Amino acid sequence: MTESPRSAALGGVLYGVMAGALFLLAQVFAAMFVGESPWAPIQPFSSVVLGESAVGVRTSPQSVVVGFIVHFALSALYGAIYCAANARRSSKIRTGYVRQSALGLLYGAALWLINLELIARFFYPWLLESSQLIQLGLHAVTFGLPLALFYAGAQRREQPSAGRTIGPTAGGGYGTPW
Repeated sequence: MTESPRSAALGGVLYGVMAGALFLLAQVFAAMFVGESPWAPIQPFSSVVLGESAVGVRTSPQSVVVGFIVHFALSALYGAIYCAANARRSSKIRTGYVRQSALGLLYGAALWLINLELIARFFYPWLLESSQLIQLGLHAVTFGLPLALFYAGAQRREQPSAGRTIGPTAGGGYGTPW
């Protein structure tokens, strides 16, 4: 049974915000690892609204508020899109952690490609100053992957028997959780 894209998108808003929180936390740790302010990852998000001047030495309270709003609004939107796109897939794909992990990693990489390599290149070139290889990894591993796993987990809770056969099955074969 498939769910409607609309109801999947509503759940996707929550999963997107949750994945967005993990992504932002990873960005903060990455910034601190290289000696930057923990507020530095907020600046690129606020600069989408406030312009390049939001990316600077000091982070203003206005920049922090705008950055959080932009970041979590985009995270919610991307979560809704991911879940709506998955809604009509088979139960096996929606509930399989391995399949969803692969889809989530690809989705995170696609978001990086679209947002940073296409949109930012033309409209927000200052966003390309950070390491794009690190950004690709962070988008895939700390946003796309958790988003997909949150979605798969929710799908499994809604369909308790889906994708969970391990060991001998009625037909004599062996089932797998993926």
